[in-house]
Amino acid sequence: MFRSGIVTYNSALYYRALHLSAKWAKRNNLEFATELKELSERLKRDILSVLWLNDRGHFVEYISPDKNIEETHINLDTLIAAKFGITTKEQTGELLTKVSEILETRNSREQPYGNWGVMCTYPPYKNRQTLRGKTAFPYRYHNGSDWPYLDGLYADLLLYHHRENWKYPLTRWWGYSLSMGWTEPVEYYSPPWGRGALLQAWSSMPASAIISGGFGLHPERDIKLPPWGDSTLRGVSLYGRKLSLTVRNGKIYKKSL
Repeated sequence: MFRSGIVTYNSALYYRALHLSAKWAKRNNLEFATELKELSERLKRDILSVLWLNDRGHFVEYISPDKNIEETHINLDTLIAAKFGITTKEQTGELLTKVSEILETRNSREQPYGNWGVMCTYPPYKNRQTLRGKTAFPYRYHNGSDWPYLDGLYADLLLYHHRENWKYPLTRWWGYSLSMGWTEPVEYYSPPWGRGALLQAWSSMPASAIISGGFGLHPERDIKLPPWGDSTLRGVSLYGRKLSLTVRNGKIYKKSL
């Protein structure tokens, strides 16, 4: 599948690179720090102005250079814009609600395969001239399969923003995989087309969601109580320190290792 022109996912990555570069430059007293910050903020405004669909509560996936091709369906990878702080609190809430309503198969009344996970996009791509290979088929590959990597991104935001439906993207892909006899992390899957490759490193993203979204272990977040209650997280690094975090009776206990 070819995405040309302005792509929300790519634009969000570019914004994040500029944002962190500006912080690094300021920390090192470099003269172009202010210029980088202004550039990143201008890009942030442009992303929301051009790519955010106010009437739908989510981002367009991409718009081609001549604007004669666009995909306005909801795509799970656009959540990276919320992860990187591009959206407002209200927009993030809208976006998470739309993902739940449209992409969680347990809530979808239109897709015919029941409760099997979180689709990466829906409805299927309308511009068939941009599709190639496996993606040419609805619900296959990038055209609607469940990708555990993207499930982890979704679960991270749900956990961090205290949304009640966090458990579904965090665990449904694994439960479905076990029901199919897949005991290793899969690349992607869907009921009509089966699975992609096994032993995919980026399919460990749900574990990152537990650490970052659940416990708040992230350079730009604060440690917080996860919604699952008493638990222990061992051997994590935070600002150069190796820690063990234990949640017990509504409190967090830190222990240096």
